[in-house]
Amino acid sequence: MIPNVQNLTFSETADVFTMVYPEAETINPILAEKIRAQGDLQYRKTNVQADMTKWTMFKDPDFEKIINFAIDVVKAGLDLPNLGEYVVTDCWGALYKKGDSCNAHAHHPAIWSFTYYVDATPEDSPLVFPTSGNAIYLNSGLMVVFPGWVTHSVPEQKNDRERIVVAGNLTIERPQAE
Repeated sequence: MIPNVQNLTFSETADVFTMVYPEAETINPILAEKIRAQGDLQYRKTNVQADMTKWTMFKDPDFEKIINFAIDVVKAGLDLPNLGEYVVTDCWGALYKKGDSCNAHAHHPAIWSFTYYVDATPEDSPLVFPTSGNAIYLNSGLMVVFPGWVTHSVPEQKNDRERIVVAGNLTIERPQAE
């Protein structure tokens, strides 16, 4: 049985949270080295057209610190009761060089997606939300958290710098209603 699919366009606003990680100067060199050491394990077969680590970087204790910060940012930004426990479903690192980019995509069914900037400047390619016409210009230590259904991309890196990021997705574990 195949459902009837209707392609509808929606125009909704979404909360995007940004905050600087207070321990960025200490952890960023460690994260950068770990991301560089992995190289491109995805062979540019994902939306990320740059060097990309394995998907399971959440197992690394330094990446776990960034994930916990992303969860703290969401909790601080939402004015909602506790809906359950936030958990990471996947987490990876990416290293963009001149000419690298990321295709427009979303992370549904993730509730929240995050990008943490390990090594970035405002001159690097921004995080773009093409359906809204908005972009966020970067600095090292910046955490950006946005709904997983929001389309985002990274235009081609034009300069010779390395743009290094940690990204991932969050969901909520909660008991079924009784």
